[in-house]
Amino acid sequence: MSFHFHRHTFYTVLVGYMAHYGTITDNPEQIKAALEDTETMIDYSLEKMDVAIDADGADTISKVGLQWLEYARIHPENPQGYAATAQDILENH
Repeated sequence: MSFHFHRHTFYTVLVGYMAHYGTITDNPEQIKAALEDTETMIDYSLEKMDVAIDADGADTISKVGLQWLEYARIHPENPQGYAATAQDILENH
C-alpha cells in the first residue's frame, strides 16, 4: 500500500490563493487586492491548505503574485506565461 501526500509549497499556496479570488484575466484587481492582504493570505494558507506560513513567507508569495499579475497585464495573450518563473522563484530560492 502506498500513500501519496500532496506537497504544498509557496507556489501551490500562491496558485490556490489567486484561484480563490478568480482568474488572472477576469479578476486582476480583486486578485491584486488579495495579494496585498498578507494577513488574509496567512489565514487562507492555514485554513484552506493546511500550510503554516509566516509574514516573511506571505510577503514573498505576495511579491511574486504581483509580478505575475504585471506579466499578465503586459502579455494578455499568455497570462500563464509567468507560471514557471513564479514556481522557480518560490520553490528554489
